[in-house]
Amino acid sequence: MTGTFENVVSIGLRTADYQTFKTADSALVAGQEVYISGDKTVAKRTSTTQLAIGILVSAPDNDLLVNVRTTLFRDSFQATAKGGALAAGALVRQDGTVDSNGKPNYIATTTGHVASAIVLSGGAENAEITVGVLHSPRVI
Repeated sequence: MTGTFENVVSIGLRTADYQTFKTADSALVAGQEVYISGDKTVAKRTSTTQLAIGILVSAPDNDLLVNVRTTLFRDSFQATAKGGALAAGALVRQDGTVDSNGKPNYIATTTGHVASAIVLSGGAENAEITVGVLHSPRVI
């Protein structure tokens, strides 16, 4: 059979979004859901109140580092905590201002507001924090 291809559809596959985190649990296994349990640290999700950030794709290595296929967020960046301390795992939103270094200011999301990020590494008010941008904003 000879001939030509007509109306070929090109399907692009998006690469997976992976992040590396620390863990204190050496017994974690690939496939488990994890949540932010501390600064840049994850733990196995054991209750519905823990917001899963993704699925573990590797068991912990000797340094207790794990790779997580993140389903909740893709990109992360430095920001400044405002309105009080912001703990790791907190849902936050940008307050519309930037600090003197040009970093966006983030505040805790309260009832009725939309969260745009999750704190990956927290800090006291005016401290530098790391936030992960949510794939889809969440109304709190």
